[in-house]
Amino acid sequence: MNNTYFILRHGETPYQLKKEEIIYPWPEPSPILLTEKGKKQIESVAKKLESEKIDLIFSSDIPRAKETAEIIS
Repeated sequence: MNNTYFILRHGETPYQLKKEEIIYPWPEPSPILLTEKGKKQIESVAKKLESEKIDLIFSSDIPRAKETAEIIS
């Protein structure tokens, strides 16, 4: 059995857009979500992955990562 793995990074966030560095409030979840452009970036990737037979998606609990995983799924 051959497995294929896809590793994705979340889409654009407001802080990336502003090129700001932030300190995340660990262990509290970061409130940062994707921008509209970030959502479109991930939707584009999702379309490219439609033909793949993805059985399982792993994501961190960080909201921008969860949002990315939800769009991909």
